[in-house]
Amino acid sequence: MAYEKQTWIPYDDNKTEEQNIQAGAVVTAERINHLEDGLDEHDKDTTNPHKVTKAQVGLGNVTNVEQAPKTDLTSHTSNKTNPHGVTKSQVGLGNVSNVEQASKTEFNSHVADKTNPHSVTKAQVNLGNVDNYATANQTDAEQGLAGNKFITPMGVKQHVDKRIATQEEVNAGEARDKIVSPKTLDKKLDDLNVSGGFGAFNMSVFNGEQGQITGSGIHGKEVKSGTQVLHMRPDDPVAERASNGRIKIQKAGTYLFIIHTWYQIGTQTNGYLYFNLLKNGSRAGNNDRVTGQGVDALKNRWDGTGQCVNTANAGDEFSAGIETNITGSFTSVGTKTITVIKLA
Repeated sequence: MAYEKQTWIPYDDNKTEEQNIQAGAVVTAERINHLEDGLDEHDKDTTNPHKVTKAQVGLGNVTNVEQAPKTDLTSHTSNKTNPHGVTKSQVGLGNVSNVEQASKTEFNSHVADKTNPHSVTKAQVNLGNVDNYATANQTDAEQGLAGNKFITPMGVKQHVDKRIATQEEVNAGEARDKIVSPKTLDKKLDDLNVSGGFGAFNMSVFNGEQGQITGSGIHGKEVKSGTQVLHMRPDDPVAERASNGRIKIQKAGTYLFIIHTWYQIGTQTNGYLYFNLLKNGSRAGNNDRVTGQGVDALKNRWDGTGQCVNTANAGDEFSAGIETNITGSFTSVGTKTITVIKLA
């Protein structure tokens, strides 16, 4: 039942206790129980007895609708069928076509496809004028017949090398489709003895040194060239001066040695003196005497020129050796010039 408000009045000392109780000036058990019952009833009242509004509790904007239970919320969250009818435009994808996306496997397969899956043409990559030719191999390059092959710089060299005649082909003189190089032509002309008007003929001329040897006891001593040399063909010298003063042959062949010798002795002397050709420090043999005197009385000053022919290998070294029985003192012995001519 509803709580009835009680009226409390001040205690009147002029009245008896009973009169004050009747008047409502004394707290009795009955009145306390009535108060507690009223408080208990108010505490249990869930009908908003104070008429509190949603605005008073800061919820003025909240719509008074029923809240979904947990099961409904869970069911809605799990619903993948677009329960709200959201469109692609609403999520900013209005221009995206509704097509199936390729899988990673399909994408990788497409990337690895080298068979031109999009049928791209050479014109589309600005190669419309390029012929679809293979690269010529060495045989194609050397033959020079294929009209449907591309050639590389190496192929050009292979073709040119094939066109240049070998020395054997130049010597045979039969091929009509070959190019002759200056080197092979020069060799051929040398063989024909017409190169430069001289054929295989070539020479080197060395200056001498007159006073190489002085004093007595000159028998067996060696006279050599000077330090200057003139080559008929500077790019193909017959011989060079070795570090020991001898003349060093450059190519194997047959050579003519022309040696201009000189000696000076203090007084006229009986005896002989010859200059012999030396090869590698020993007499060359094969008529190796170049020049000299074999009379009873040698004049005090004499020079003479002699020659001899000898064969040589590349690297052989030549000089002149003194042969004499004169034991007296010489003022000067040496050479004036040494000419080496390659005959063959």
